[in-house]
Amino acid sequence: MTGVIVSILNAVGNKAGVNLAQLYGLLANSSFNWNDFLSKVIFEPDNAAQLLQSVNFYSDQSLRTDALPDQSLIYESSISSNEAAINKYSSLLGVTNNETVSTISNAGTDTSGNTYSYIPAVITSLGSKTDISAPALPSISTGSLDATYSTYNTTFGSHSATTVLPNFNLDGLSAFLAASASSAAASAAASGGVYNTGSVGNITKHIPSSLLSALLNETQDLSSLVQVNNANGSSTASDPTSGILDGYTTPASLVTQGNSLLRLADGGYIDNTSVTAGLTYLQANNDINNFTDTALTFFDGVDPNLGKINPGYNNIGEEAELLFTGSNQNQRHNVGHPSAAVFDSAQTTGLDEPIWEYIGSNGFKLEDFQLGVTTAPNDMGIAAGEHGTLNLWVVTTKAGALPSLNQASWSQYSDLYDQMIAGLQTSDNGHIGADLLANSLGLGNPTPAPFQGATSLLPATSGDPMLVSHA
Repeated sequence: MTGVIVSILNAVGNKAGVNLAQLYGLLANSSFNWNDFLSKVIFEPDNAAQLLQSVNFYSDQSLRTDALPDQSLIYESSISSNEAAINKYSSLLGVTNNETVSTISNAGTDTSGNTYSYIPAVITSLGSKTDISAPALPSISTGSLDATYSTYNTTFGSHSATTVLPNFNLDGLSAFLAASASSAAASAAASGGVYNTGSVGNITKHIPSSLLSALLNETQDLSSLVQVNNANGSSTASDPTSGILDGYTTPASLVTQGNSLLRLADGGYIDNTSVTAGLTYLQANNDINNFTDTALTFFDGVDPNLGKINPGYNNIGEEAELLFTGSNQNQRHNVGHPSAAVFDSAQTTGLDEPIWEYIGSNGFKLEDFQLGVTTAPNDMGIAAGEHGTLNLWVVTTKAGALPSLNQASWSQYSDLYDQMIAGLQTSDNGHIGADLLANSLGLGNPTPAPFQGATSLLPATSGDPMLVSHA
């Protein structure tokens, strides 16, 4: 079974732009469970997982530090929307032979007519009770989910049930699950929709669906599970009740009991910069006029489509290029999703060179581009024709996105940290890097006029979050 899992994970990972086989190895000691991985590896040194599980991310500010007293925090996550593995429906001789899966029928479709594998889901922690949350489902104007639960293996007949989750929100999540849901990078391995499409489908079509059901069950917890209470006209996603996946789960039970289950995934499958989520928050708070976004990203190759529009796009890396019209939305993650292109690529200014840069050793470089941008018609519900500044910090490094299983490989990340800190202290083009960063985030020196009413975004390694300040 392990050999089958690894070969399929390699194929799924190539499609999703993630080394899933390597992640699978890293997760082996965590029962292939993303929550356990965060608890035992990422948060283990400070035993922070238990503490964060007791804090409501949306409204509880009790553990805020003095550095973030009243900023809203916005996490870019996504909903696994095409046959996401929920739990076992049946088993034979102790092995799952049919998995219950969920599909969001109003998620939208790709150019081949396949339901999107992921749709954006935005998780908000309000900095002030007077603030308004970012829309939880920016790509779905109705704010509701049409969920269909079905059995993945149809050999002995299909079982399904449907429900509508109106006025969907993510306000019930703990701070821990918000971090987990926005960082679940391996979740493509738990998506039947990903298994069935493109190059992966060419492999899985030769594998019995009962075996694929066993694989989906094996990997289901690589996507974060949320429990959705549908009551009083609203649907609130929360941390799941302990033991909710014990035993079997039928499609009917997920509809008739008033508590549906969904799987969340890394927002990086759609927008790893989180800029789109920040803009939806600003718009909800009537503060998108002359906006400023500050995003930390890394140089990961170029999109030839945008280079033809303006060669300057080749300076910022394809992760950031996804934000512009005409970009290849599947170049990094070849899975179906709404487009993250919210800016008109023909109107961007400031691409030719950064206003500040630092060149270090071992291939390291840090640059600050201040781009003039204009919103275009888009899939995220953001008004077109809004002008603003995208303050883009671009890191170039030879350090991989994931460490290898060799402990010695971790030293490259301490070197990356040291070079970034050293670089920010240097002066270039009349600017000190740390001052530029502090100003763009509204910290330290008084914020210049162009940044008033701004959103400041800084993705972190534990997910796709940003802090947001607005006038």
